[in-house]
Formats: sequence, C-alpha cells, structure tokens
Amino acid sequence: MAPRSLRLQVRQSWQLDELAGYYQRFLEQFRPLWSQLRDDDRLDEQECFIARTLLIHEYRKVQLRDPQLPDALLPTFWEGHHAHQLCRNIYRVIHRRAERWLDRHLETAEGPLPAPGPSFYQRFGSLD
Repeated sequence: MAPRSLRLQVRQSWQLDELAGYYQRFLEQFRPLWSQLRDDDRLDEQECFIARTLLIHEYRKVQLRDPQLPDALLPTFWEGHHAHQLCRNIYRVIHRRAERWLDRHLETAEGPLPAPGPSFYQRFGSLD
C-alpha cells in the first residue's frame, strides 16, 4: 500500500477525480445495456455491431485519458476497474453476433474480411 501522501499527490497530479467522473458516466450509460443483455438478450447481429462500436468508442474515450497507474496508487473503489469489467462483460456477450454482421456486410478490396487473429480473442482477458 502506497503512503497516503503519495496517493494524494497522485490524485492531484493526474486529476483522478475528473477521470473517475468520466468512468462513472460510462458506467451510467452502459449499465442499462448490461441489464438488458442479462435479463432478456434479444439484440440482433446489427444491434450487437452498433452496441459494440459505441461501447468501445465510449470506453476508449475515457481509457485514453487514464494514466494506468498501479492499483496501490488508485482510490480503493476505482471506477476504472468497474468500467473495465462492465465493458468486458458486454463485449463478451455481443462480440460473436457483431462479427457475424461484419462478415455478412463488409469486405476488403480482395473479397471477404479475414478471420480475426489470435489477439482478437485475447481481448479483455479472453473472449472464449
């Protein structure tokens, strides 16, 4: 555990309160989708593609501002951890349908889209 003075300095230096607010807005925006997916998952492939696109866009907008500090320097209940978990949960549920929609509707100049590589399936700690 980092000393309190160091954690306070980190919090002030990187504006963690502001960043936590961005993560909180992300959570508020996407928790209803997670609830829907858990309770009554009826999204079709196109809706999954749209949801995935918006999910990753909004998550990256916040994550790119995050200095990715070690846990010992972060507040105890860091919203970034909750946002990561929510994004991971949603992504795992919808990624297959989103990929099927992409495969049916997009192509490269040479033809069908190539299959996702191994790194795709390693996202969020493994999609399998």
